[in-house]
Amino acid sequence: MLFTLLKNNLLMAGCCMLLLISVQTRAQVSVSGTVTDTTGMPIAGASISLVKKTKGLVVSYSITDNKGGYHLRSNDVSIGDTLIVQAFMLGFGRRTVAVTRPEQSADFELHPTTFSLPEVRVQNKRIFLKLEGDTISYSVSDFVSPQDRVLGDIIKKLPGVEMDENGKITYNGKDINRFYIDGENLLDGRYNIATKTIPSDMVDKVQVLENHQPIKSLKNIVPSNDPAMNIVLKDKAHLKPIGQGDLLLGLPDLYNGNINVMLFRKKLQFINYYKFNNTGADLGYDVISHFGGGQDNIPSPLMSIGAGNPPLSKARYLFNNSGIINLNNLVKLENNLQLRINASYLYDHVYQNSSSSVSYFVPGDTVIHYDEKQYVRTVANTFRTQFTLTANETKYYLNDVVLLENTPQEVYGNLQATGSNDINQQLSGTVTNVSNELNYVKTFRNNRAIEGYAYMNEVHNPATLQVMPGLNADVFNHGNPFAALIQQAAIPTFYTNNYLTYRTGVKFRQSYKLGFDYRAQQLNSVLQAQQTGGSQAAVADSFTNNLKWNRSNVFVRCDYGFVTRRIEIFLSIPMSVMYTNYSSRTAQAEVTNIPVSPSLSAKVNVGRESYFSGLYAHNTKWGDIQTMYDGYLMQNYRSFMANVPFIRETGMNNVTLAYYFKNTLKIFFFNINVSYSSMNANSIADNSYSSVLQQAKNIPFTSITENKSITGGISKYIFSLQTTFSAKAAVSQSTANQLLNGNLLKSLNTSFTFGGGLNSKITSWCNFSYTNSFSTYTNKPEDISHGGTTSTQEVITSQQQAELALTLRKNLFLKLNGEYYFAHYTGVRDNNALFADATFTYKWNKLKTDIEFSLYNLAGTDEYTSITASANIISAYTYHIRPRMAAVKFLFRF
Repeated sequence: MLFTLLKNNLLMAGCCMLLLISVQTRAQVSVSGTVTDTTGMPIAGASISLVKKTKGLVVSYSITDNKGGYHLRSNDVSIGDTLIVQAFMLGFGRRTVAVTRPEQSADFELHPTTFSLPEVRVQNKRIFLKLEGDTISYSVSDFVSPQDRVLGDIIKKLPGVEMDENGKITYNGKDINRFYIDGENLLDGRYNIATKTIPSDMVDKVQVLENHQPIKSLKNIVPSNDPAMNIVLKDKAHLKPIGQGDLLLGLPDLYNGNINVMLFRKKLQFINYYKFNNTGADLGYDVISHFGGGQDNIPSPLMSIGAGNPPLSKARYLFNNSGIINLNNLVKLENNLQLRINASYLYDHVYQNSSSSVSYFVPGDTVIHYDEKQYVRTVANTFRTQFTLTANETKYYLNDVVLLENTPQEVYGNLQATGSNDINQQLSGTVTNVSNELNYVKTFRNNRAIEGYAYMNEVHNPATLQVMPGLNADVFNHGNPFAALIQQAAIPTFYTNNYLTYRTGVKFRQSYKLGFDYRAQQLNSVLQAQQTGGSQAAVADSFTNNLKWNRSNVFVRCDYGFVTRRIEIFLSIPMSVMYTNYSSRTAQAEVTNIPVSPSLSAKVNVGRESYFSGLYAHNTKWGDIQTMYDGYLMQNYRSFMANVPFIRETGMNNVTLAYYFKNTLKIFFFNINVSYSSMNANSIADNSYSSVLQQAKNIPFTSITENKSITGGISKYIFSLQTTFSAKAAVSQSTANQLLNGNLLKSLNTSFTFGGGLNSKITSWCNFSYTNSFSTYTNKPEDISHGGTTSTQEVITSQQQAELALTLRKNLFLKLNGEYYFAHYTGVRDNNALFADATFTYKWNKLKTDIEFSLYNLAGTDEYTSITASANIISAYTYHIRPRMAAVKFLFRF
């Protein structure tokens, strides 16, 4: 009995002991640690779960704190269970660790990964917007109206997006760096071709790709803060070629025609068309490159004829007879290669009637006036072909661009001027531009990359300016009458730039570039007097140039970056040894410079959709061949320019601070930019004015200028009103120095610009848009001890545009447009101009044809005067405006 009782007590004690051990074991399961990214920075807000692996049951859950730390504890599991700890954060891959001890430390390093965010929808009956990662998608169906014809009509309405008159697109104050159609780069910077051609009803979405790095292999190595745009087409746009055209006939003697064919397939894209018109539509806009592209090394024209252009919509004043053949084709080849061919031929005949009155306030209480009436005719033919071979893969990038461009041009000018009547100027010349650009990037493990770059460019630009009859015989022909002055000039140019770059790092980034560039140029010019018998002879040695100029540059650039999810800091230190040698009619020299141009930039993310950025940059620029020729060169019938043969040097410092904010859910965008810059130059233009001639010569002189500016923009969509509101403003202040007839004049220039607008879908049958801009420019003398005007000059201008689109019946539409321009200058009569247009459209759906009847310039405005002011100069230019016009236009699909 005693033995039995003892056995039962021992058994009971053993069970209690096992139970106690089990309870104690379960109470001791505890896991803690930290979560970081691949750069070692802590990740806050990551999800941490303790899971029974066999059943997938979550027994404990936590999120990381601001230091990436976490602590999990559970009393309901045992180390005998199969336990795991898993860490997860949006944008990173999931990681797991097995639990093998009651108390365990488990640290996680999460790697970034590509993922699709659940779509964020912003909607209120009509508006729909989708946010996925760094991509914002605008649903076109919620912005399009029945009268929108092409892609550009839609882009203008998107909140946060702006398109200027030239077609350049910006997003929240930043220029886009790429333009894609279904993800393909068919047009590069010449995306006006797409915005003016692709039918609005073929577009499904317009996407903005924020922080877009166009080279895929550098995506995780070289960050970008620039946006890009991608046009997503509807399925029906991929089925077959899209053909469309139009024909306009009107009075007085108006015509306009267009026929184009487009195709958007997976392996083939093209937009090919022919356009012609004399209605004031500038076809040159179609081939503008908003990313640059082959024009940077073409020397500026040495001679010119014409009065410039007024600040009006170009269709108001452009008298033309133009046509363009434009071919853009992209083909996908084997081995992930793409071949793109962009070719165009533009013939452009432009006519302009204008008059001008320019006043120079010369020291000594003297005012010199130049009054001109001028008729100018320009005939230009531009042939351009670009071949681009591209492979853009995650492991490597290859891009080779061959450019061939030829532009013969002739400009004829007939004018009546102060002291001279019936002056004829004729400017003719041809610019030939040939280049090849090769870029190759190869990436390796551990975020390393090597980039090679080679660029070669050759330009020829001979030009001749002839002025008839011969003017100022006492200066140019020993006082004897003569037939003409003939100025010949050319700057043949060869340029090459080559470098090799090594990049590495993720959190701490390094980049080292080693390369050289070389530029060889000649400036050859001669001014000849043509006698009445036809013989020609050089005027004088002082009007002849034979300048040979070479510059070689060996450079090293070191870039260092520190990148986390919150902050990015980059330091750039470019260093070079630059050798310049030149010889001219009066001088020759060899100069060696060792410039260092450091820059420091930073970006700080202060919110999910907002950040600050800052930049400091120091740079030194040296003048080129066009600032060094020592013989006088005739720029037009009364302007002559020369230089002292020495190298112009300008030191520049720039400080910029910017803030960018957006709230996608509320469709709100905001940006502000503050900047300060200073320039210290070792030369200044010495201007000499008389009643018949203007002369200028760059001479040695220390000139310091400063500029301070603040710019900002805002865009907001109001759901209840179905309206996008936008506004932007800019204020700047700068100092300027001017050397006039041997006297130094200093002035303070202040400008203020404000603009805003709205685009509203008032009802399903009524759309209204309005934009306005207001600007003031003030020029105030700071130092009048040397004479000149003592009064403050101020110019005020404003511009307003409105459009009302109405659906009168199911297939009948009316569009009304109005523009109003105003200008005020102190002491001068105010100038204003009103323009109004009306267009009726009937959609004949059965025949896939639209019929438009349009009336232009209903207010009958026939001229416009533009007034500008600068230090000691007041200019008034009056331009002839296109008359009232009426036209019928047929638009069709095939």
